[in-house]
Amino acid sequence: MTPTHPEDLGRARTAADFAAIRALLDTDLNNAIARKAELETEKFHAIFGAGNLTAARAALDDCNAEIALIEKTIEDADERRVGAPWTNPPPKLPSPRLRPATKSGQRPRRSASAGARSTG
Repeated sequence: MTPTHPEDLGRARTAADFAAIRALLDTDLNNAIARKAELETEKFHAIFGAGNLTAARAALDDCNAEIALIEKTIEDADERRVGAPWTNPPPKLPSPRLRPATKSGQRPRRSASAGARSTG
């Protein structure tokens, strides 16, 4: 797993973002599984005297830990993707009920005549 995948997962906001990260994680998982098969073959050869058994076991343990980490990251991405919107949410607009502040930072006061009804 590349070091940027967790960072990308943290920045993902839409379902499309999560799907793209999931595809990268699937590729990493497939590569790790292929490497595990190679390491198991090396371990098999080391058992019968054609290599260093301790190094083969250590490499296989590291690979298993990497696979577990990738699988956990995939689960996290899937859980977060379920609640994510398909597109970016629209930007928040200011409420139309709020009036802008004046230069002094206070809202303008309503004059007494502005709220009075004319009788006629």
